Amino acid sequence: MSNKFIEYFDQISIINLPYRRDRQKEMIHELDNVQMELVSGHIDFFEACRPEDKGKFPNIGARGCFMSHLAVLKKAQQDGVSRLLVMEDDLALEKCWSSKSRELVVELEETDWDILYFGHELNLEQFSGKNFCEFNSNIPLTHFFAVHSRVIPRLVNFLELVASREAGDPEGGPMHVDGAISTFRLQNPDVKTIVASPSLGAQRASKTDIHTLSWFDRLPVIKTCVGILRKVKNQLN
Repeated sequence: MSNKFIEYFDQISIINLPYRRDRQKEMIHELDNVQMELVSGHIDFFEACRPEDKGKFPNIGARGCFMSHLAVLKKAQQDGVSRLLVMEDDLALEKCWSSKSRELVVELEETDWDILYFGHELNLEQFSGKNFCEFNSNIPLTHFFAVHSRVIPRLVNFLELVASREAGDPEGGPMHVDGAISTFRLQNPDVKTIVASPSLGAQRASKTDIHTLSWFDRLPVIKTCVGILRKVKNQLN
């Protein structure tokens, strides 16, 4: 990945639970593949939180994910970050990433955006040969996205309100963070969201930290075999 792309963002934060060393190693491998090295204060792992209870959220993992994203945004606001890129530690970068990075930066420098999704599961056709297009509907993932300083304070304030409300609140109560950001975008139509077309990052096959573990992730021998199969799947993708 070109230095130009790295420099385009003031801060690149990779959300990672400290005990998920497996994901950290896999993420470092992903970054190495595109010539992106961890640089403290610019590209680094951000320690995710794991609450003791779910509170008013759907489950403990959802609350932890929500609060971790909120913490990343609050730190960016405090540090005066202009363009923040957020990655989750199960991100798999598409193979075309390295060859397209310079082209992406050129286009981004000519594009007005507030929230930018590099990774998603939307079925979009490339528009007029461009790599990005505007999108105003729900986007159910936050594994690879960016936020501009123009909207960071508003988004932080909104997420704090969401966390403080009762579940099911019509204005948006405790929920998964991807739903909360989509709700924010819906309630703030002036916020310009653009998405990469096609998606440039997917989620790696990995044991979940958000939902209840499947039976095959709880049995010692079987979970080891499943882990090996996941690695094979990720290498083939």
